[in-house]
Amino acid sequence: MMTITIHALLFAILYSIKGGWHAPLRHRYARAIGIPFADDGKPDPQGWRQYLAYQITDGKVLSSILLFMAVPFLTAEYVGMVAGGAKYVFRDGWIMLSLLCAVAWALGVSPRIKEECASVGGYRGHELFYLDRMFWVKKAVQRGIFTAAPLAIVLATMIGANPAPLLIAGATFPIVYFLGISIYQYRSNTVGIGWGYAEPLYGLALGLGFGLSL
Repeated sequence: MMTITIHALLFAILYSIKGGWHAPLRHRYARAIGIPFADDGKPDPQGWRQYLAYQITDGKVLSSILLFMAVPFLTAEYVGMVAGGAKYVFRDGWIMLSLLCAVAWALGVSPRIKEECASVGGYRGHELFYLDRMFWVKKAVQRGIFTAAPLAIVLATMIGANPAPLLIAGATFPIVYFLGISIYQYRSNTVGIGWGYAEPLYGLALGLGFGLSL
């Protein structure tokens, strides 16, 4: 149970970073390495070195790197009890497993989800009234499955994991985003679409699915 909880919390952090929760820290990092800022207040990297140094902190890139580092520990095999407690070892081929999981994550979270989120909306409604809400709810389910599918395929192929829990977790996209956007609408007293609450919640769902898949 503790292991699955760790999975859920880690994925909540990763998905929040993917969504840009670390933006203030990213701006500080840009200033620290000497990247100038444009008139609109956004970092304006000069040259390829500054560009690469700044792009590493992009939410989708950074979350993929962090997942690469975490996968060996998340998928470690339990081998028994020793004097110091439970003993785990990295799986054979853990470097390739980590690399493929990171690539799968990057692929899954790369598409923009603005229309799906805005159309699902919250309890006060949604902004894109010109769209068929149920059509986009179905699209949101598909988007959620696509988010989880690459990672589920890698885990099933590489270590024989059960892909169903992770795919089901991915399919909760419209439910989780509706809940998260509803929290935003309640707190802001608007019909606006903000997914700052939805991102860590959806990350929790993906983490639970990841842990249950192993």
